[in-house]
Amino acid sequence: MKKKFFLFFSLIILFTILIAYFFYYAFNNIVINKRPPYSYNVEKAIEYAEQYVQTRNPHFLSFENNCINFVSQCLVAGGIEMDGPTPNIISSTKIVPTTNKWFCYDFETDPYKPFLYYASSSFLKLNDFISYWSRKGGVSCTTLENTEENREIIKDNVNVGDVLVLHSFFSTMHSAIISKIISNEIYYISNSNDRANYPLSSVSEKEYNEISYLKFVK
Repeated sequence: MKKKFFLFFSLIILFTILIAYFFYYAFNNIVINKRPPYSYNVEKAIEYAEQYVQTRNPHFLSFENNCINFVSQCLVAGGIEMDGPTPNIISSTKIVPTTNKWFCYDFETDPYKPFLYYASSSFLKLNDFISYWSRKGGVSCTTLENTEENREIIKDNVNVGDVLVLHSFFSTMHSAIISKIISNEIYYISNSNDRANYPLSSVSEKEYNEISYLKFVK
């Protein structure tokens, strides 16, 4: 009786391990399935950023905290193709929680009704954006403390068109696209707190204690 119970218990453990391995393998296959290489026209991305820094493009969703949505739009304007399925029709706006796709499509219907949207959380939410691009897009993300010395290091490692993420002590984040690098200064454009060519050196260490940069320009 004890032997049968031990055999049964061992089979359950083995079955559980096999199921866990299957899901682990499936998940990691999704994660490492990189998106194709992209082309990126930085000039067009910055032109778009300058056009919509203080207004909102009606063909995209818009939020009170709109910073990463705005950055995603700039990347699309720069020619980086979206990564996701386009449904033929949708009946209501839908945001899909995923870090394995990156898209935001609008659907023009009756001109007297609002646009309908189909978007991924990675297009609209900063953490999901970072997760998607660092895992699937091959974009490096480096985080440093917000000090004068580190801002100099950042300046030496970024280009116009790269993305900045500012981290606060209270776990809030803000994102922006680099618009200019002149002499020893980085300038950025962002939504939410609408900033047009704002100097990175003016970002207070007390407000944002860390800075990340994502390398989209190869």
